[in-house]
Formats: sequence, C-alpha cells, structure tokens
Amino acid sequence: MLSVAGIGRLAFSSVWPVKWLRMPALALATVASTVTAQELPPAIEADRLRLVADQQVLDNDLIGALGNLDRIVALLRANSLDIPPDLWFRDAEVALKAHLDDRARESASRYLKSAGRNGEHYQAALELLVQAETLSMGIENGTLSGIENGTL
Repeated sequence: MLSVAGIGRLAFSSVWPVKWLRMPALALATVASTVTAQELPPAIEADRLRLVADQQVLDNDLIGALGNLDRIVALLRANSLDIPPDLWFRDAEVALKAHLDDRARESASRYLKSAGRNGEHYQAALELLVQAETLSMGIENGTLSGIENGTL
C-alpha cells in the first residue's frame, strides 16, 4: 500500500509522465494529509502547526507563519486549553521580523504577563517590546531611523 508521502512523491515523479495523471495523485495526497491532521488531538495538532510555522519562518514566509500561530491560538481556545507563554513570545518575534510592530508589542506584552519575570524569555521579550515600541514611535513620528540604519 502506498503511503500519503509516497503518493505525493509519485505525483511528481517520472513514473507518471502525463501531467493530467499527476494532479489526481497530488490532490489525493493533500486530502489524505488534511484528514490525518484533523484526526489529531488538539494539543498535538497545535504542536504540528507550530512545526509548520517554524519552517515557514525559516523559509521567510512570515505571514504564513503568523497565520499558523493564529490557528494554534484559536485551536487551543476552542478546546479550552491553556496557551503556552512561549507561543506569545514566538508570535512577537515573527511579528517584529514582519514589521508588524503593534502585533509584536501585543504578543510580547502577553508573554510578559503570562510568564512573568521568571519566564524563560523574559529579557528577550522585554527587548522585543522595546524594539516594537521604538519602531512604532519612529513610524508615528514620520521617521524610520531604526530601520534605515539597520538597528532593528
């Protein structure tokens, strides 16, 4: 029996040289992986989405990563599960990198409130918060000096 990954590889292999034959296999692989992901318990699905988001950050797909971080928050809330503080920290990191200073400030603040002074990323979250505030003030004042000189 062919696995989901095997179907996906087969869809792009030279075994199926005709394009119109490749697409059904690719569609089947996509549907099969979606069904598998939906069957996971919410906490495990959240972990899976976190891995996808981390890969998107590595691929510089920051908006896609933020979308998956949003999905994690929604999934955890919908299932009455606690949102781990480090998720807010990661969201702040990605948002700042994407120049979404308001979101970065909000997420860094949420991290600091939920993790407290003893949080693993306390100092880094404070720095993120200050960077986001500085970026925001520069934009509000009509200057982008932090971006222009490469300090942000």
